[in-house]
Amino acid sequence: MTDPFAEFEAPRRPATPDGTSIDGTPVEGAPVDGAPGNGDALVNAAVAGAAADVSRVDGSSVDGESVDGEAVDDAEEPVAHQRPRRWPGIWSFWIAIAMVVVTAIAIGVAASGDALSALTLTVSALGLTGIAIVLGLVAIFGRYSRMWGILGVAIAIVVNPVVLLYGLSALGLY
Repeated sequence: MTDPFAEFEAPRRPATPDGTSIDGTPVEGAPVDGAPGNGDALVNAAVAGAAADVSRVDGSSVDGESVDGEAVDDAEEPVAHQRPRRWPGIWSFWIAIAMVVVTAIAIGVAASGDALSALTLTVSALGLTGIAIVLGLVAIFGRYSRMWGILGVAIAIVVNPVVLLYGLSALGLY
């Protein structure tokens, strides 16, 4: 595979407007008089002169030879762009919404008199609360869509069946 950055790492011979390099040798593909890019000759000369003295952290110089004079293989696979992970925060939010739905169903079932089914749904809602809080904290501290993680944790804590029980009892409504 060819290196996409090879043209930037290769030493450049700057061209003058007449198509020769500064030392007088002809340069292939040099711009002719009046063509765009002729003013870059001095910039290219400065870049080429400065690049000859630059060495990398791994001991290789810009021209592909190590500082010790031996050749260095710079052929590395380019790293693919990775999208940020958004699933912890979004999953936290939607699991918190599912917990709200399960809690509402549990309250409706408890109001109809079926205590065992209401208790089962309440325990399921508590499990969903724990999952939503853990995923939300992972999203918040891991910087994976923090907004969704914060919303998921807030909903999971506020609409938690235990918090609702204590909150409504404190208000005298239950």
